[in-house]
Amino acid sequence: MSANKEVIIIGGGVIGLACANYLIDKGARVRIIERDKVGQGASHGNCGLLCFSDVIPLCSPGAVSNELVKALKRQSALSIKPSFDMGLWAWLFKFASKCNRNHMKAGARSKYEIVKYSVQLFDTLFAGEPMPCDFEKKGLLIVFKNKENFENYGETNRFLEAYNMGAKRIDRDQLQELEPALSDGMAGCLPDPPLRALRTENGGYSLEKRLPHGRDHGIFRVQ
Repeated sequence: MSANKEVIIIGGGVIGLACANYLIDKGARVRIIERDKVGQGASHGNCGLLCFSDVIPLCSPGAVSNELVKALKRQSALSIKPSFDMGLWAWLFKFASKCNRNHMKAGARSKYEIVKYSVQLFDTLFAGEPMPCDFEKKGLLIVFKNKENFENYGETNRFLEAYNMGAKRIDRDQLQELEPALSDGMAGCLPDPPLRALRTENGGYSLEKRLPHGRDHGIFRVQ
C-alpha cells in the first residue's frame, strides 16, 4: 500500500483498532474518529464477543416475511419509515426477489471467505505481543427454550456444516450437566465453536497502545 494513502476509520472499537493496526503496518496513514473511550461502544455492548459463524446472508428464504411478522409484533430490529420514495420501494422489491436459496448459497460462500480471513487476522494480531485483554478462543452456547425452535435450527446447522461451522447437538439432560446455571426449562443447545472473546476495556486500550501516534496517525474524539 502506498505510504501516502490516508484512511479514516469511524469508531474506535475492537474492529476499528484491529483494522488500524494492519493498515499502518501496510504503510497507510490512519485516523480514527471516536466519540468516547476506545472499546466502549458497540464492542462493549457486544460483551467483547467476536462471532465468526455468521456466514448466512440476509438474503435468505423467508427473510422478508419473517421480518414483517416481527415488525407487526414490535420485535424486529428493522425499521422503515413509510414514504412514497419509489427508489426505496424498488430496492426493497429487488431485495425480496433475491431472498432465495441460490442467492443465499452464493452470499454464504463470499461471506465465508471474509470470515475465514478475519479469523486468521485476529488470531495473528493477538498471538503477537502479549496484551492483557483475556483473549480466548472458546465456543458460545446457543440455547433454545422452545423445543420447536431447537428442532428447526437443525436445518441452519446442516447448512453451516458445509463450512465446518456446524455444531454437535446437545439435548436437555446433557445441557444441564454442561451448564448447571441454566434453568430446567431449556430444550437444548448447540455450541458455536468459532467464537472469540476478550475484555473490551483492556483489549481496546491494548490495541490503542500498539498504534504509533504522531502527525500521521491518531485517534480523534468527536462528539
